[in-house]
Amino acid sequence: MTIHFVGAGPGPADLLTVRATRMLGSADVLLARLEGADPEVLALCREDVAVLDAGQLAPEQVEQVLLAAGGMGHTVVVLLPGAGALGEAEHGWTDSLDAHAVAWDHTAGVATA
Repeated sequence: MTIHFVGAGPGPADLLTVRATRMLGSADVLLARLEGADPEVLALCREDVAVLDAGQLAPEQVEQVLLAAGGMGHTVVVLLPGAGALGEAEHGWTDSLDAHAVAWDHTAGVATA
């Protein structure tokens, strides 16, 4: 399936974009920094979603998870803080996904300003 990099916006679930809400509901795997995450945002996922705390993983481990899950056909949501700009680590992951022909996209979140 696809790896979705999704901006979480300012934090509360009611400030997510409609697209972000839909993607969370379709995720087989969710990678997010769980410390400080709004429980209402996490509740938008299916009950059987595999939730991984990206805050507890090294960037290389996240990359391995993305490649493995994407390669097995899982829909993965990587929930990024704020507007969800792709930083250096994320660009490294997307380069690796491209090299392994794993589809990915990016959905910006609502800006906090």
